[in-house]
Amino acid sequence: MKTYKIIEDHGLFGVKYTRFNGNLNECQKWLKSNCWYDKSTDSYYSNDPKDVNGYNELFTYHIEVDDE
Repeated sequence: MKTYKIIEDHGLFGVKYTRFNGNLNECQKWLKSNCWYDKSTDSYYSNDPKDVNGYNELFTYHIEVDDE
């Protein structure tokens, strides 16, 4: 069964965290509710301006799938 998760990428030293788990539809809804999309970078960024790394760069978010 496939499981999906939202990955928060800090872009710094490979630091990544799982922020949300669910089915694909739930993960897509989470992204749309909590992030904004930048077409020029093809990335999702948090709606919360406090979600930045030590260099003041925004965290990015994406969906990953685990086949189990």
